Amino acid sequence: MAEKKNTKFIVIIIILVILLIGCISYIVYDNFIKEDEIVENNDKDNNNSNNEQNNNNEEDNIQLPEEDEEVASIGRDLFERTNKHTYVADNTYILYQDKNIYYDDLTSVDKMALTYILIPDEEKELDAEAHIKSECYDGGYICPSEIISRDTFEKYYHQMFGSDKSIDYTTIYTYNNYSLITCSLIDNEIVCYPIDGGGVSSYYNYIEYNRTVRDGDDLLVYVNFLVDGCSYNNCGIYADRNFTKFITDDVDYEDGSELFDLYRDEAGLYKLTFKKDIDGNYYWYSSEII
Repeated sequence: MAEKKNTKFIVIIIILVILLIGCISYIVYDNFIKEDEIVENNDKDNNNSNNEQNNNNEEDNIQLPEEDEEVASIGRDLFERTNKHTYVADNTYILYQDKNIYYDDLTSVDKMALTYILIPDEEKELDAEAHIKSECYDGGYICPSEIISRDTFEKYYHQMFGSDKSIDYTTIYTYNNYSLITCSLIDNEIVCYPIDGGGVSSYYNYIEYNRTVRDGDDLLVYVNFLVDGCSYNNCGIYADRNFTKFITDDVDYEDGSELFDLYRDEAGLYKLTFKKDIDGNYYWYSSEII
């Protein structure tokens, strides 16, 4: 009987020791180890949050390569080829759209209109008063205001889009310095007549040369973009053609130059790729939204 009592007593002692060790372990964990784990986890969360914020900042603040002075003058000339409004009413630039575009994405009408805009007046036969001469109107304008040779038109088309491109001659609808016009290919000449019409734009697009960098044999021309318009009655300055990147509702500015002085750092950005054809001419290949 004594042995049983001793055994039972020993078992009770062991259980009490185990419970005591458990209590001491919990107290140590709760007061010391747990706090260290919380601090460590918070540090990790903060570091992850900071890293994520830094990554977002890096995405928002795109770092462009430095401009090579050797290609800067070429890039500015290439930019000026794209810096053309082709329609009065909507103030749009054909090569700056709400998506990435390539040659095959453009309509024949757009390609023809942009080519027409590139041709200087000295390479046209002009009659600047055709739209106001009484003898030139008989239920419609009957005197051409401009005539461009087919060879001249094709020269500028291939300069813009590449020497390997063929031209689908369609009717051009655009404007000159005097009036709206429509142009067609007639007997190997692009013949343009004034037309009545017009319109008011609901938004205005602005572009500004940023820089040019070389990428192998290609030239990449970066262009800043801003638009003044409205999206669901929310009017102001935006950084994109889709009116999703709102900048400000303060639209007090004189011209595009002043607008970029105010909001250049928040402007949208396009990358235009120009490739070299067999004639050594750099032609437009694509426009991509950065």
